[in-house]
Amino acid sequence: MTPKADDRLFVAADLIDTGAILEAQDKLKALARFPITCVLNAEVAVQCGRLDEAAALLNECANDLSIVSEVARFARAEGELMFAKHEFEKAASRFESSAYLNELQKSRFGLAWSLYGLARTAIAMRNYAEAENYIEKAQDCLKLRMDNKGLYLQGLLNFKQATVKKHMGDLEESERLFRIAIDQLNRTEKFRNYGLAMVGCAELFETGGRYGEAITVLEQAITLFRQHGLSRDLAQALIASGRVLLLLKRSDDAERHLIEAVDLNSKYSGANGQCASLLQLTELYLRRRLMPKAQSNIEKALAIARQSTDGNLLGSVLILQARILIVLKEPQAAISVLEQAVEHVRDLTPQQHAQCYIYFADAYHAFHVSKGQDFLVRATELMSGQQEVWLKSEYDSVVNKYRRERVVVNGDNKFIIDGNLLPEWEDAKRGLEVFLLRNALKQSENNMTQAGKLLGISKVHVHTRRKQYGL
Repeated sequence: MTPKADDRLFVAADLIDTGAILEAQDKLKALARFPITCVLNAEVAVQCGRLDEAAALLNECANDLSIVSEVARFARAEGELMFAKHEFEKAASRFESSAYLNELQKSRFGLAWSLYGLARTAIAMRNYAEAENYIEKAQDCLKLRMDNKGLYLQGLLNFKQATVKKHMGDLEESERLFRIAIDQLNRTEKFRNYGLAMVGCAELFETGGRYGEAITVLEQAITLFRQHGLSRDLAQALIASGRVLLLLKRSDDAERHLIEAVDLNSKYSGANGQCASLLQLTELYLRRRLMPKAQSNIEKALAIARQSTDGNLLGSVLILQARILIVLKEPQAAISVLEQAVEHVRDLTPQQHAQCYIYFADAYHAFHVSKGQDFLVRATELMSGQQEVWLKSEYDSVVNKYRRERVVVNGDNKFIIDGNLLPEWEDAKRGLEVFLLRNALKQSENNMTQAGKLLGISKVHVHTRRKQYGL
């Protein structure tokens, strides 16, 4: 802090560092407009979701800071703003600058905050081992620190460590850490990060199929975010609750939450937030088989995702679009869309990668069972280590389709029905039609008129069935 700065600035900075954001905001209103005041006000604005205000404040003081401690705080505030805007690489760069400056002035507490920021950017970019390393270093910096500032930052670190453990599949350890973090943040902050930790814990419960517990925790987070007008965070919680409510078969409640999330994200969030809410609303309409609404929403989401550089986001949209096409009995189109998703395989999560192959198998089941079985084998491999209950349900549903398959085309191109395991009439009819059409088209070199003559049906009939089965 500058020598002439009001001592109350130190108090305000300490309040921010203990999570007392609203109290800090009140203190800062009465203080003179020093450059560091702008930095602290910017930190408060970011935590309250006022990103434009934060950017203006930081721009105002950018050239007026010279003391190392203040420049370090400025870099940290810039990192927070970039992170809130989902500009993760820029955020990491600013947190690295803050870490360097804090090391220079031997501030272990300041360094711990910088490392916490770097851990969050690593998580956002799915570098979980790197995130763990940052968290361990930050915790080491906090050793022997027993005051509320140390307790608050330790709560934040436990929150992020819990998130890492969840992504790495250690759900038991993740839950333990979430409970510790929520307790620590409840004792210090009771504001934004406390609510976000509850959302994270609820998503963990959702992963394990504990939907009742998840919705109870989410309701608390939603109440907190509404109380403090935290619109971006409220939208995130509403998306999570909409997803859980849908799994609880409370579709009307889910739709209400998701429509509100779409509205909030259109006003206060960027492309990622808008796309996330549209995707979950599309999921709801797909499950309810309201196909025109599902198609309308997925088209909006796709338009947003194609403008983004986020391959993970586009992958999510394409996978859901493929599922819609499967329900609409357009398997060939679904396969084409899934192939586009797999092009972004480096950006996809293991869960998304598994989804692609599950739905490849589902789509091929309509017209090429043997090829679909190959994709199902790959899907089975990719499901190793996946713990999401809903994903296992999707996988089991497709597996059961193949287990019910009683019609086989063997390597000698013979159509076989096991008399002891008779298929359902429609399955047998579909299987025989596909077998006959494929062979007639092969023998006629894809001449539909000639194929029709071979089968004793019209060219139009051949064309219709060929399109239906994606041959």
